[in-house]
Parts: sequence; structure tokens; C-alpha cells
Amino acid sequence: MNTWALVRWTLWLCATALLLAGVERARSVANDRTSLPRETFANLAKSRVPIPADSLSALANRIAGADAFRLTRRPSPVAFGTVPENATPLPPKAPKPPLALSGTVGGPPWIAVMDGVPGHEQSVAVRAGDTLAGLSVRSVTRDRIVVVGFDTTWRLAMRHPWP
Repeated sequence: MNTWALVRWTLWLCATALLLAGVERARSVANDRTSLPRETFANLAKSRVPIPADSLSALANRIAGADAFRLTRRPSPVAFGTVPENATPLPPKAPKPPLALSGTVGGPPWIAVMDGVPGHEQSVAVRAGDTLAGLSVRSVTRDRIVVVGFDTTWRLAMRHPWP
């Protein structure tokens, strides 16, 4: 017999023995827990003493005071959502353009006709990979276009007329 085969067989045998020993240990622990008489559980339920309300409020105050999500374990000096007095307000963001897909031209590769491109008063013909006024055209298909820019992704579909 090959030496490596003998070693593998021995390792499998040891692993199986350890697995079976673990399963047997888990069974014995489970049996020990369930072997208590029902009267014991009933006595435990009867022996509970009600907790006074003032101790509950003290415990709640302690939990709220020890904020687990701060490294210093102390409240923040600045309340959430407040703006410091000396801070200058941020300028308003530019409005996002109202883009629309007017149509497509050709076949693969498709050319899209877009309306609402900033800096262009008329419709603009674009292909995949074009960039206009900070807007990047990712893909153009027969009836859809994907445009990325201004922290937004537009997935524009061509409007089909009513039948």
C-alpha cells in the first residue's frame, strides 16, 4: 500500500472519530439540560422578584449615558444636525438637466438624439463614449440610452406613441 494513501486514510479515520465524539458530547449536554424536572422550572418562575421602577430608570440612564458607538464614551459636544456658528453655508447645487431621448438613428452602432443637454438649445446626436457638458454617454441601444454625470445615472427610454 502507498504510504500517502495510508496517511490519508488515518487522517480521515481520526477526523471521523473526532466528529462522532463531538456529536455524542453535544447529545449528552442536551440531555443533561432537559433532564431537570418540570417543578424546578415552575419554582424558578415563582421565585422571581419584581424589579423596582426606579432601578429600571437608573439602568436606562446608565445605558444611554455609556454610548457604545463613541470611542471616548462621552456625549458629543455638538448636537446632531446643528451647524457651527462660524460655518459658511454651502452653495446650492446646480439643478439637474431634464434629459430626454428623442430617438435613435442607424443600427449597431446606434446614435441617440437627446434633448435637454446643458449648453445646447437644440437636440444633440451622441454615441456611446461621448461626453457633453459633464455628462458621459455609457451605452446606446435601439430604444434606450444610459447617461452618467452630476452624481446621477439616467436610463432614458424612448417614448413610444399611443397606438
